[in-house]
Amino acid sequence: MTRFVFLGGVALCVGTLARGQPEPTGPDPTTPAAQSPRLLSWAAIWENDGAFIKPFDKSDRHYTNGLRFDVAFDRLLPKTWTDAIPGADAFKDKSEATGLVLAQLIFTSEDIERKARKPDDRPYAGWLYGGLYYQRSDSRKLDHFELDIGVVGGDGSAAESIQKFIHSVIPDEVTPQGWDDQLSNELGVNFKYQRRWKFRDNPESDTRPKFDFDLIPEAGFMLGNVYTNLNGALTLRAGHNLPDDFGPPRIAQFRDATGSWTGRWGAYAFARAGGRLVARDIFLDGNTFANSVSVDKEPIVGEVALGVAGRFKKCEFGWSFTWLTDEFDAQDHGDAFGAVWFTWRTEF
Repeated sequence: MTRFVFLGGVALCVGTLARGQPEPTGPDPTTPAAQSPRLLSWAAIWENDGAFIKPFDKSDRHYTNGLRFDVAFDRLLPKTWTDAIPGADAFKDKSEATGLVLAQLIFTSEDIERKARKPDDRPYAGWLYGGLYYQRSDSRKLDHFELDIGVVGGDGSAAESIQKFIHSVIPDEVTPQGWDDQLSNELGVNFKYQRRWKFRDNPESDTRPKFDFDLIPEAGFMLGNVYTNLNGALTLRAGHNLPDDFGPPRIAQFRDATGSWTGRWGAYAFARAGGRLVARDIFLDGNTFANSVSVDKEPIVGEVALGVAGRFKKCEFGWSFTWLTDEFDAQDHGDAFGAVWFTWRTEF
């Protein structure tokens, strides 16, 4: 928990300092100041299957909690590296961002009051990782590349201690009992790539209608010993002063750090439908290099999400609700979780 509090405090302090500085006036690109990384934004995303962000249902099972902190800069990697990534020439008036991530996911069985997990139920586990990502976009498309490295397991990921601590300080919460049946600690290395497209009338025009809508299809993959899958989705947004980004953020994927809003405020509602073809999910398949508990996973998982997002001045915020189909064979029905996020941008 202290790790997350520390990172959040650092991000807030950096953002506050950046806000207090005068707006950039376009320095000579050959000067050292112009070449140094400049803070673009920081964000926090929280997903939970209960609490107040998931109305009408306060379950505590399976994917039970996720937290992600994200700090983005205009440049961290050498330009020679980013220009060498295939496809760079296909972007017109390219916007770029490089970011750092710290995140944790927590998974449990269905009944956390049971000391012994049911043999066909999801194992207890956590995933604590840091990541580095690079994004490039123009008005029509976005690429996201991310490398995540961390620890899988209840002990090494701090998932067990954090869940037990949270339940101990919240009134009327039960004490989780099944963490003796968790995955072993394992180094996790995962790479993700995602391409999103955006279809909107006159996306580069300054005279777009105040109320507008767009369609954002996407496709990508994850590769590593934690997740290996192919995925795709379609997002529909409608609202006032739609941002020039590529959709709301998700812990499982990313947030768009290259986009922006126009005007002092804006708001939109969105609906998203997608799915993934799953080759590996360590939280269902079990450890890669050690014997561990596991369940038979479903090879195809679908999802639907509804949500709202808004912005006032430099602050962005949003809420969503996501439904998932069954992720493993013995699951009696699909799961759902809520999400909230907050982003502060240095400029628009």
